[in-house]
Amino acid sequence: MNRIVLCLCILVLGGLLTPGCTKKHVFSSDKGKVYLGFQSKFSNGDIEEKSIISQLKFSPKLIQWRLNFEKPFPETFCKNVVAKEGVPFLLWEPWVWGDSESIRLNQISQGQWDSYISKFAQETKAYGFPVLISFAPGLNNESKPWGIKNNTAEVYAEAFIHVVSLFKKQGASNVQWVWSVDAQSPFANSLMKAFPGNEIISWINISGTNLGSLNLDSHWQSFDEIFGPAILYFRNSQYGTPLCITAACASVGGNQSSWYRLIPG
Repeated sequence: MNRIVLCLCILVLGGLLTPGCTKKHVFSSDKGKVYLGFQSKFSNGDIEEKSIISQLKFSPKLIQWRLNFEKPFPETFCKNVVAKEGVPFLLWEPWVWGDSESIRLNQISQGQWDSYISKFAQETKAYGFPVLISFAPGLNNESKPWGIKNNTAEVYAEAFIHVVSLFKKQGASNVQWVWSVDAQSPFANSLMKAFPGNEIISWINISGTNLGSLNLDSHWQSFDEIFGPAILYFRNSQYGTPLCITAACASVGGNQSSWYRLIPG
């Protein structure tokens, strides 16, 4: 299978809150700052990721890694990112891949996954460097079993808050928690009820991808087409948390370099 690497661009729309960690490799708080990183479409483990990082002509400031509730904290991956003076961004999905019924959010809130989450928190603390973690990302994506369409917004928030409380008990203060929404999915009126609170969330992340002609049902889209409505929604809301965008663009169907250059920043 061919590996497809999507370049990743992080656009900071608001100042970054000071993280609860004094070690290096944290982001600047400059408004409008743009960071470059990457995400791998097909990720086959730490060895592949290290190989990709070593081939890059720039030092990625942020690298995304998807993992589910079968996986431990990816220490080797995170150390590879830090070695390049970057920050790992973990997309932590509360399910077993391919089994949408394996985990329910209310099970997390009720403590049925405390042992796994606490161990993950211990491993995160031992790693020591700053790490961004987005628990249950894309909450407004209707295809996600943990999304608010398949749960209530209140149940989602309760599960998120419970996870954070377990990290706090383990002293894992090197985590910045990210609340991630999908720019290309509906924004329901109940979305704000799923927000865990400013005292927990360091970033609100709007995620979107220009897939170009990568898939049969996709087409080339501009940055404004993908992110404009979501940006307008948050500018007119009262969340009070720094906002960032993770924007990725495929290399098929248009000019990838031009697409990134046209991102406002």
